[in-house]
Amino acid sequence: MAIDHLGIRVPPRMFSATLTFYLSALKPFGYKEMMRPIENCVGLGIDRPEFFITADTEVHENQKIHLAFKAENHATVDAFYSAGITAGGTCNGPPGPRPEYNQPSYYAAFVFDPVGNNIEASYE
Repeated sequence: MAIDHLGIRVPPRMFSATLTFYLSALKPFGYKEMMRPIENCVGLGIDRPEFFITADTEVHENQKIHLAFKAENHATVDAFYSAGITAGGTCNGPPGPRPEYNQPSYYAAFVFDPVGNNIEASYE
């Protein structure tokens, strides 16, 4: 079974910064804005919307998640990390091998988005 789409809810005051972060950090994967189905909701994707960011007045603190995007190569992981940091993310692990994951070829980078989600790009 495959996941069709995923959404995160953020406090309205963090919507703009969070959207800016993801538009930049996911650009190396080919993600772009695909739709705005309702006010304060944006669907990002490559060929179709598959990742949604929604401002929700009932969210006062973000419910933090770990989200990993599969990269095509080391360069994409590096570009994700650079774009994420430039767009306001915080380092949670620079690009590099992760032998501690018991997969010698696992190469990843981790960035906290503006609301504290742990976003990863990985290649193996």
